[in-house]
Amino acid sequence: MLLEVVLALLLFVGAAAVITGGMNASLTSVERMRLATHAANLAVSLISELQLGIRGIEMTGPEPFEAPYEDWTWELVATKAEYSLEEASPWTRWK
Repeated sequence: MLLEVVLALLLFVGAAAVITGGMNASLTSVERMRLATHAANLAVSLISELQLGIRGIEMTGPEPFEAPYEDWTWELVATKAEYSLEEASPWTRWK
């Protein structure tokens, strides 16, 4: 009888360890997704401000966002396009 109780206890501890590990991985993944979504939302807001002319397009170093996001920073870096806008347009006529 003692052997059965010890075996049941070991199985319970093993199952609890597996479930705890899975929950920890799940919570870490959810937090990572939350931060990635938050970063994407801030990036879209910044791009919209640049397109509307609210912010200038001069290249700047890492700049903090306004409160309450002062822990997040953004940086504008321009690179040369590998193609012209005419090539990228879906309305280009083929000759």
